[in-house]
Amino acid sequence: MAEIGAQLVKQLRDKSGAGFMECKKALVEANGDLADAEIALRKRGIAVAQKKSGRAANEGVIASYIHAGSKLGVLVELNCESDFVARTDEFQALVRDIAMHIAAADPRVLALAFGAADFVRDLELRPGTEGTETLHARSRLVLASRVAGVRPPIDSVLTRLDDEEALRAEATQARALGYFGKSAIHPRQLPAIHEAFTPTEAEIAHARAIVATEEEAERAGSGATTTDAAGGAGREFVDVAVVRRAQQTLALAERLGVG
Repeated sequence: MAEIGAQLVKQLRDKSGAGFMECKKALVEANGDLADAEIALRKRGIAVAQKKSGRAANEGVIASYIHAGSKLGVLVELNCESDFVARTDEFQALVRDIAMHIAAADPRVLALAFGAADFVRDLELRPGTEGTETLHARSRLVLASRVAGVRPPIDSVLTRLDDEEALRAEATQARALGYFGKSAIHPRQLPAIHEAFTPTEAEIAHARAIVATEEEAERAGSGATTTDAAGGAGREFVDVAVVRRAQQTLALAERLGVG
């Protein structure tokens, strides 16, 4: 019989996601053959699933998502076998994500908007000056919007009307997270918001340099190349993703009539 070492068990775990003892047992049965052990695990998984097919999923969680403006809401019930699973953070986060994705998929939805004040109140959080208490939720909203194929989300308002520095910081962070736009509660907030979401002259110039470098590389028959990095930080590798980002920057600049 082949010796079943920890490294071999780890390889099977990485491939299958099964538990340590299950992987070791499968490897013993397969006499150390990794491929045969995978097949054994697959068959065992099917058998376990068949045994569980008659079980009732009587526990679970009901979650809701109410979009900003309270004109669109989603109510989701997701069931599981035990209340132990239903109480886990992972399961509850899954239900909330499903509700958010359903809302984003509605054909009437052009973009989602984040309401920081409502979010902080609902979770009884303590608002901070850097927005870390909402960072996780805001990031997930960007991903949900992308998955649903709608426009990038719109960031929440800043209620402190006279704090222009904080407004610029929030808008800049929102743009970095993948938001495009920020709600305002007063016209005097608009210039700072517009500035944060408008490509700068340096960004436009760098984008043009990337596109020009790519076109030159294409004429030379090269698939990838380098160009000067933004801010003079050495050289930057240029591939398809970098070129597309540069093209998006130039397209946005053209729509906004800048550069």
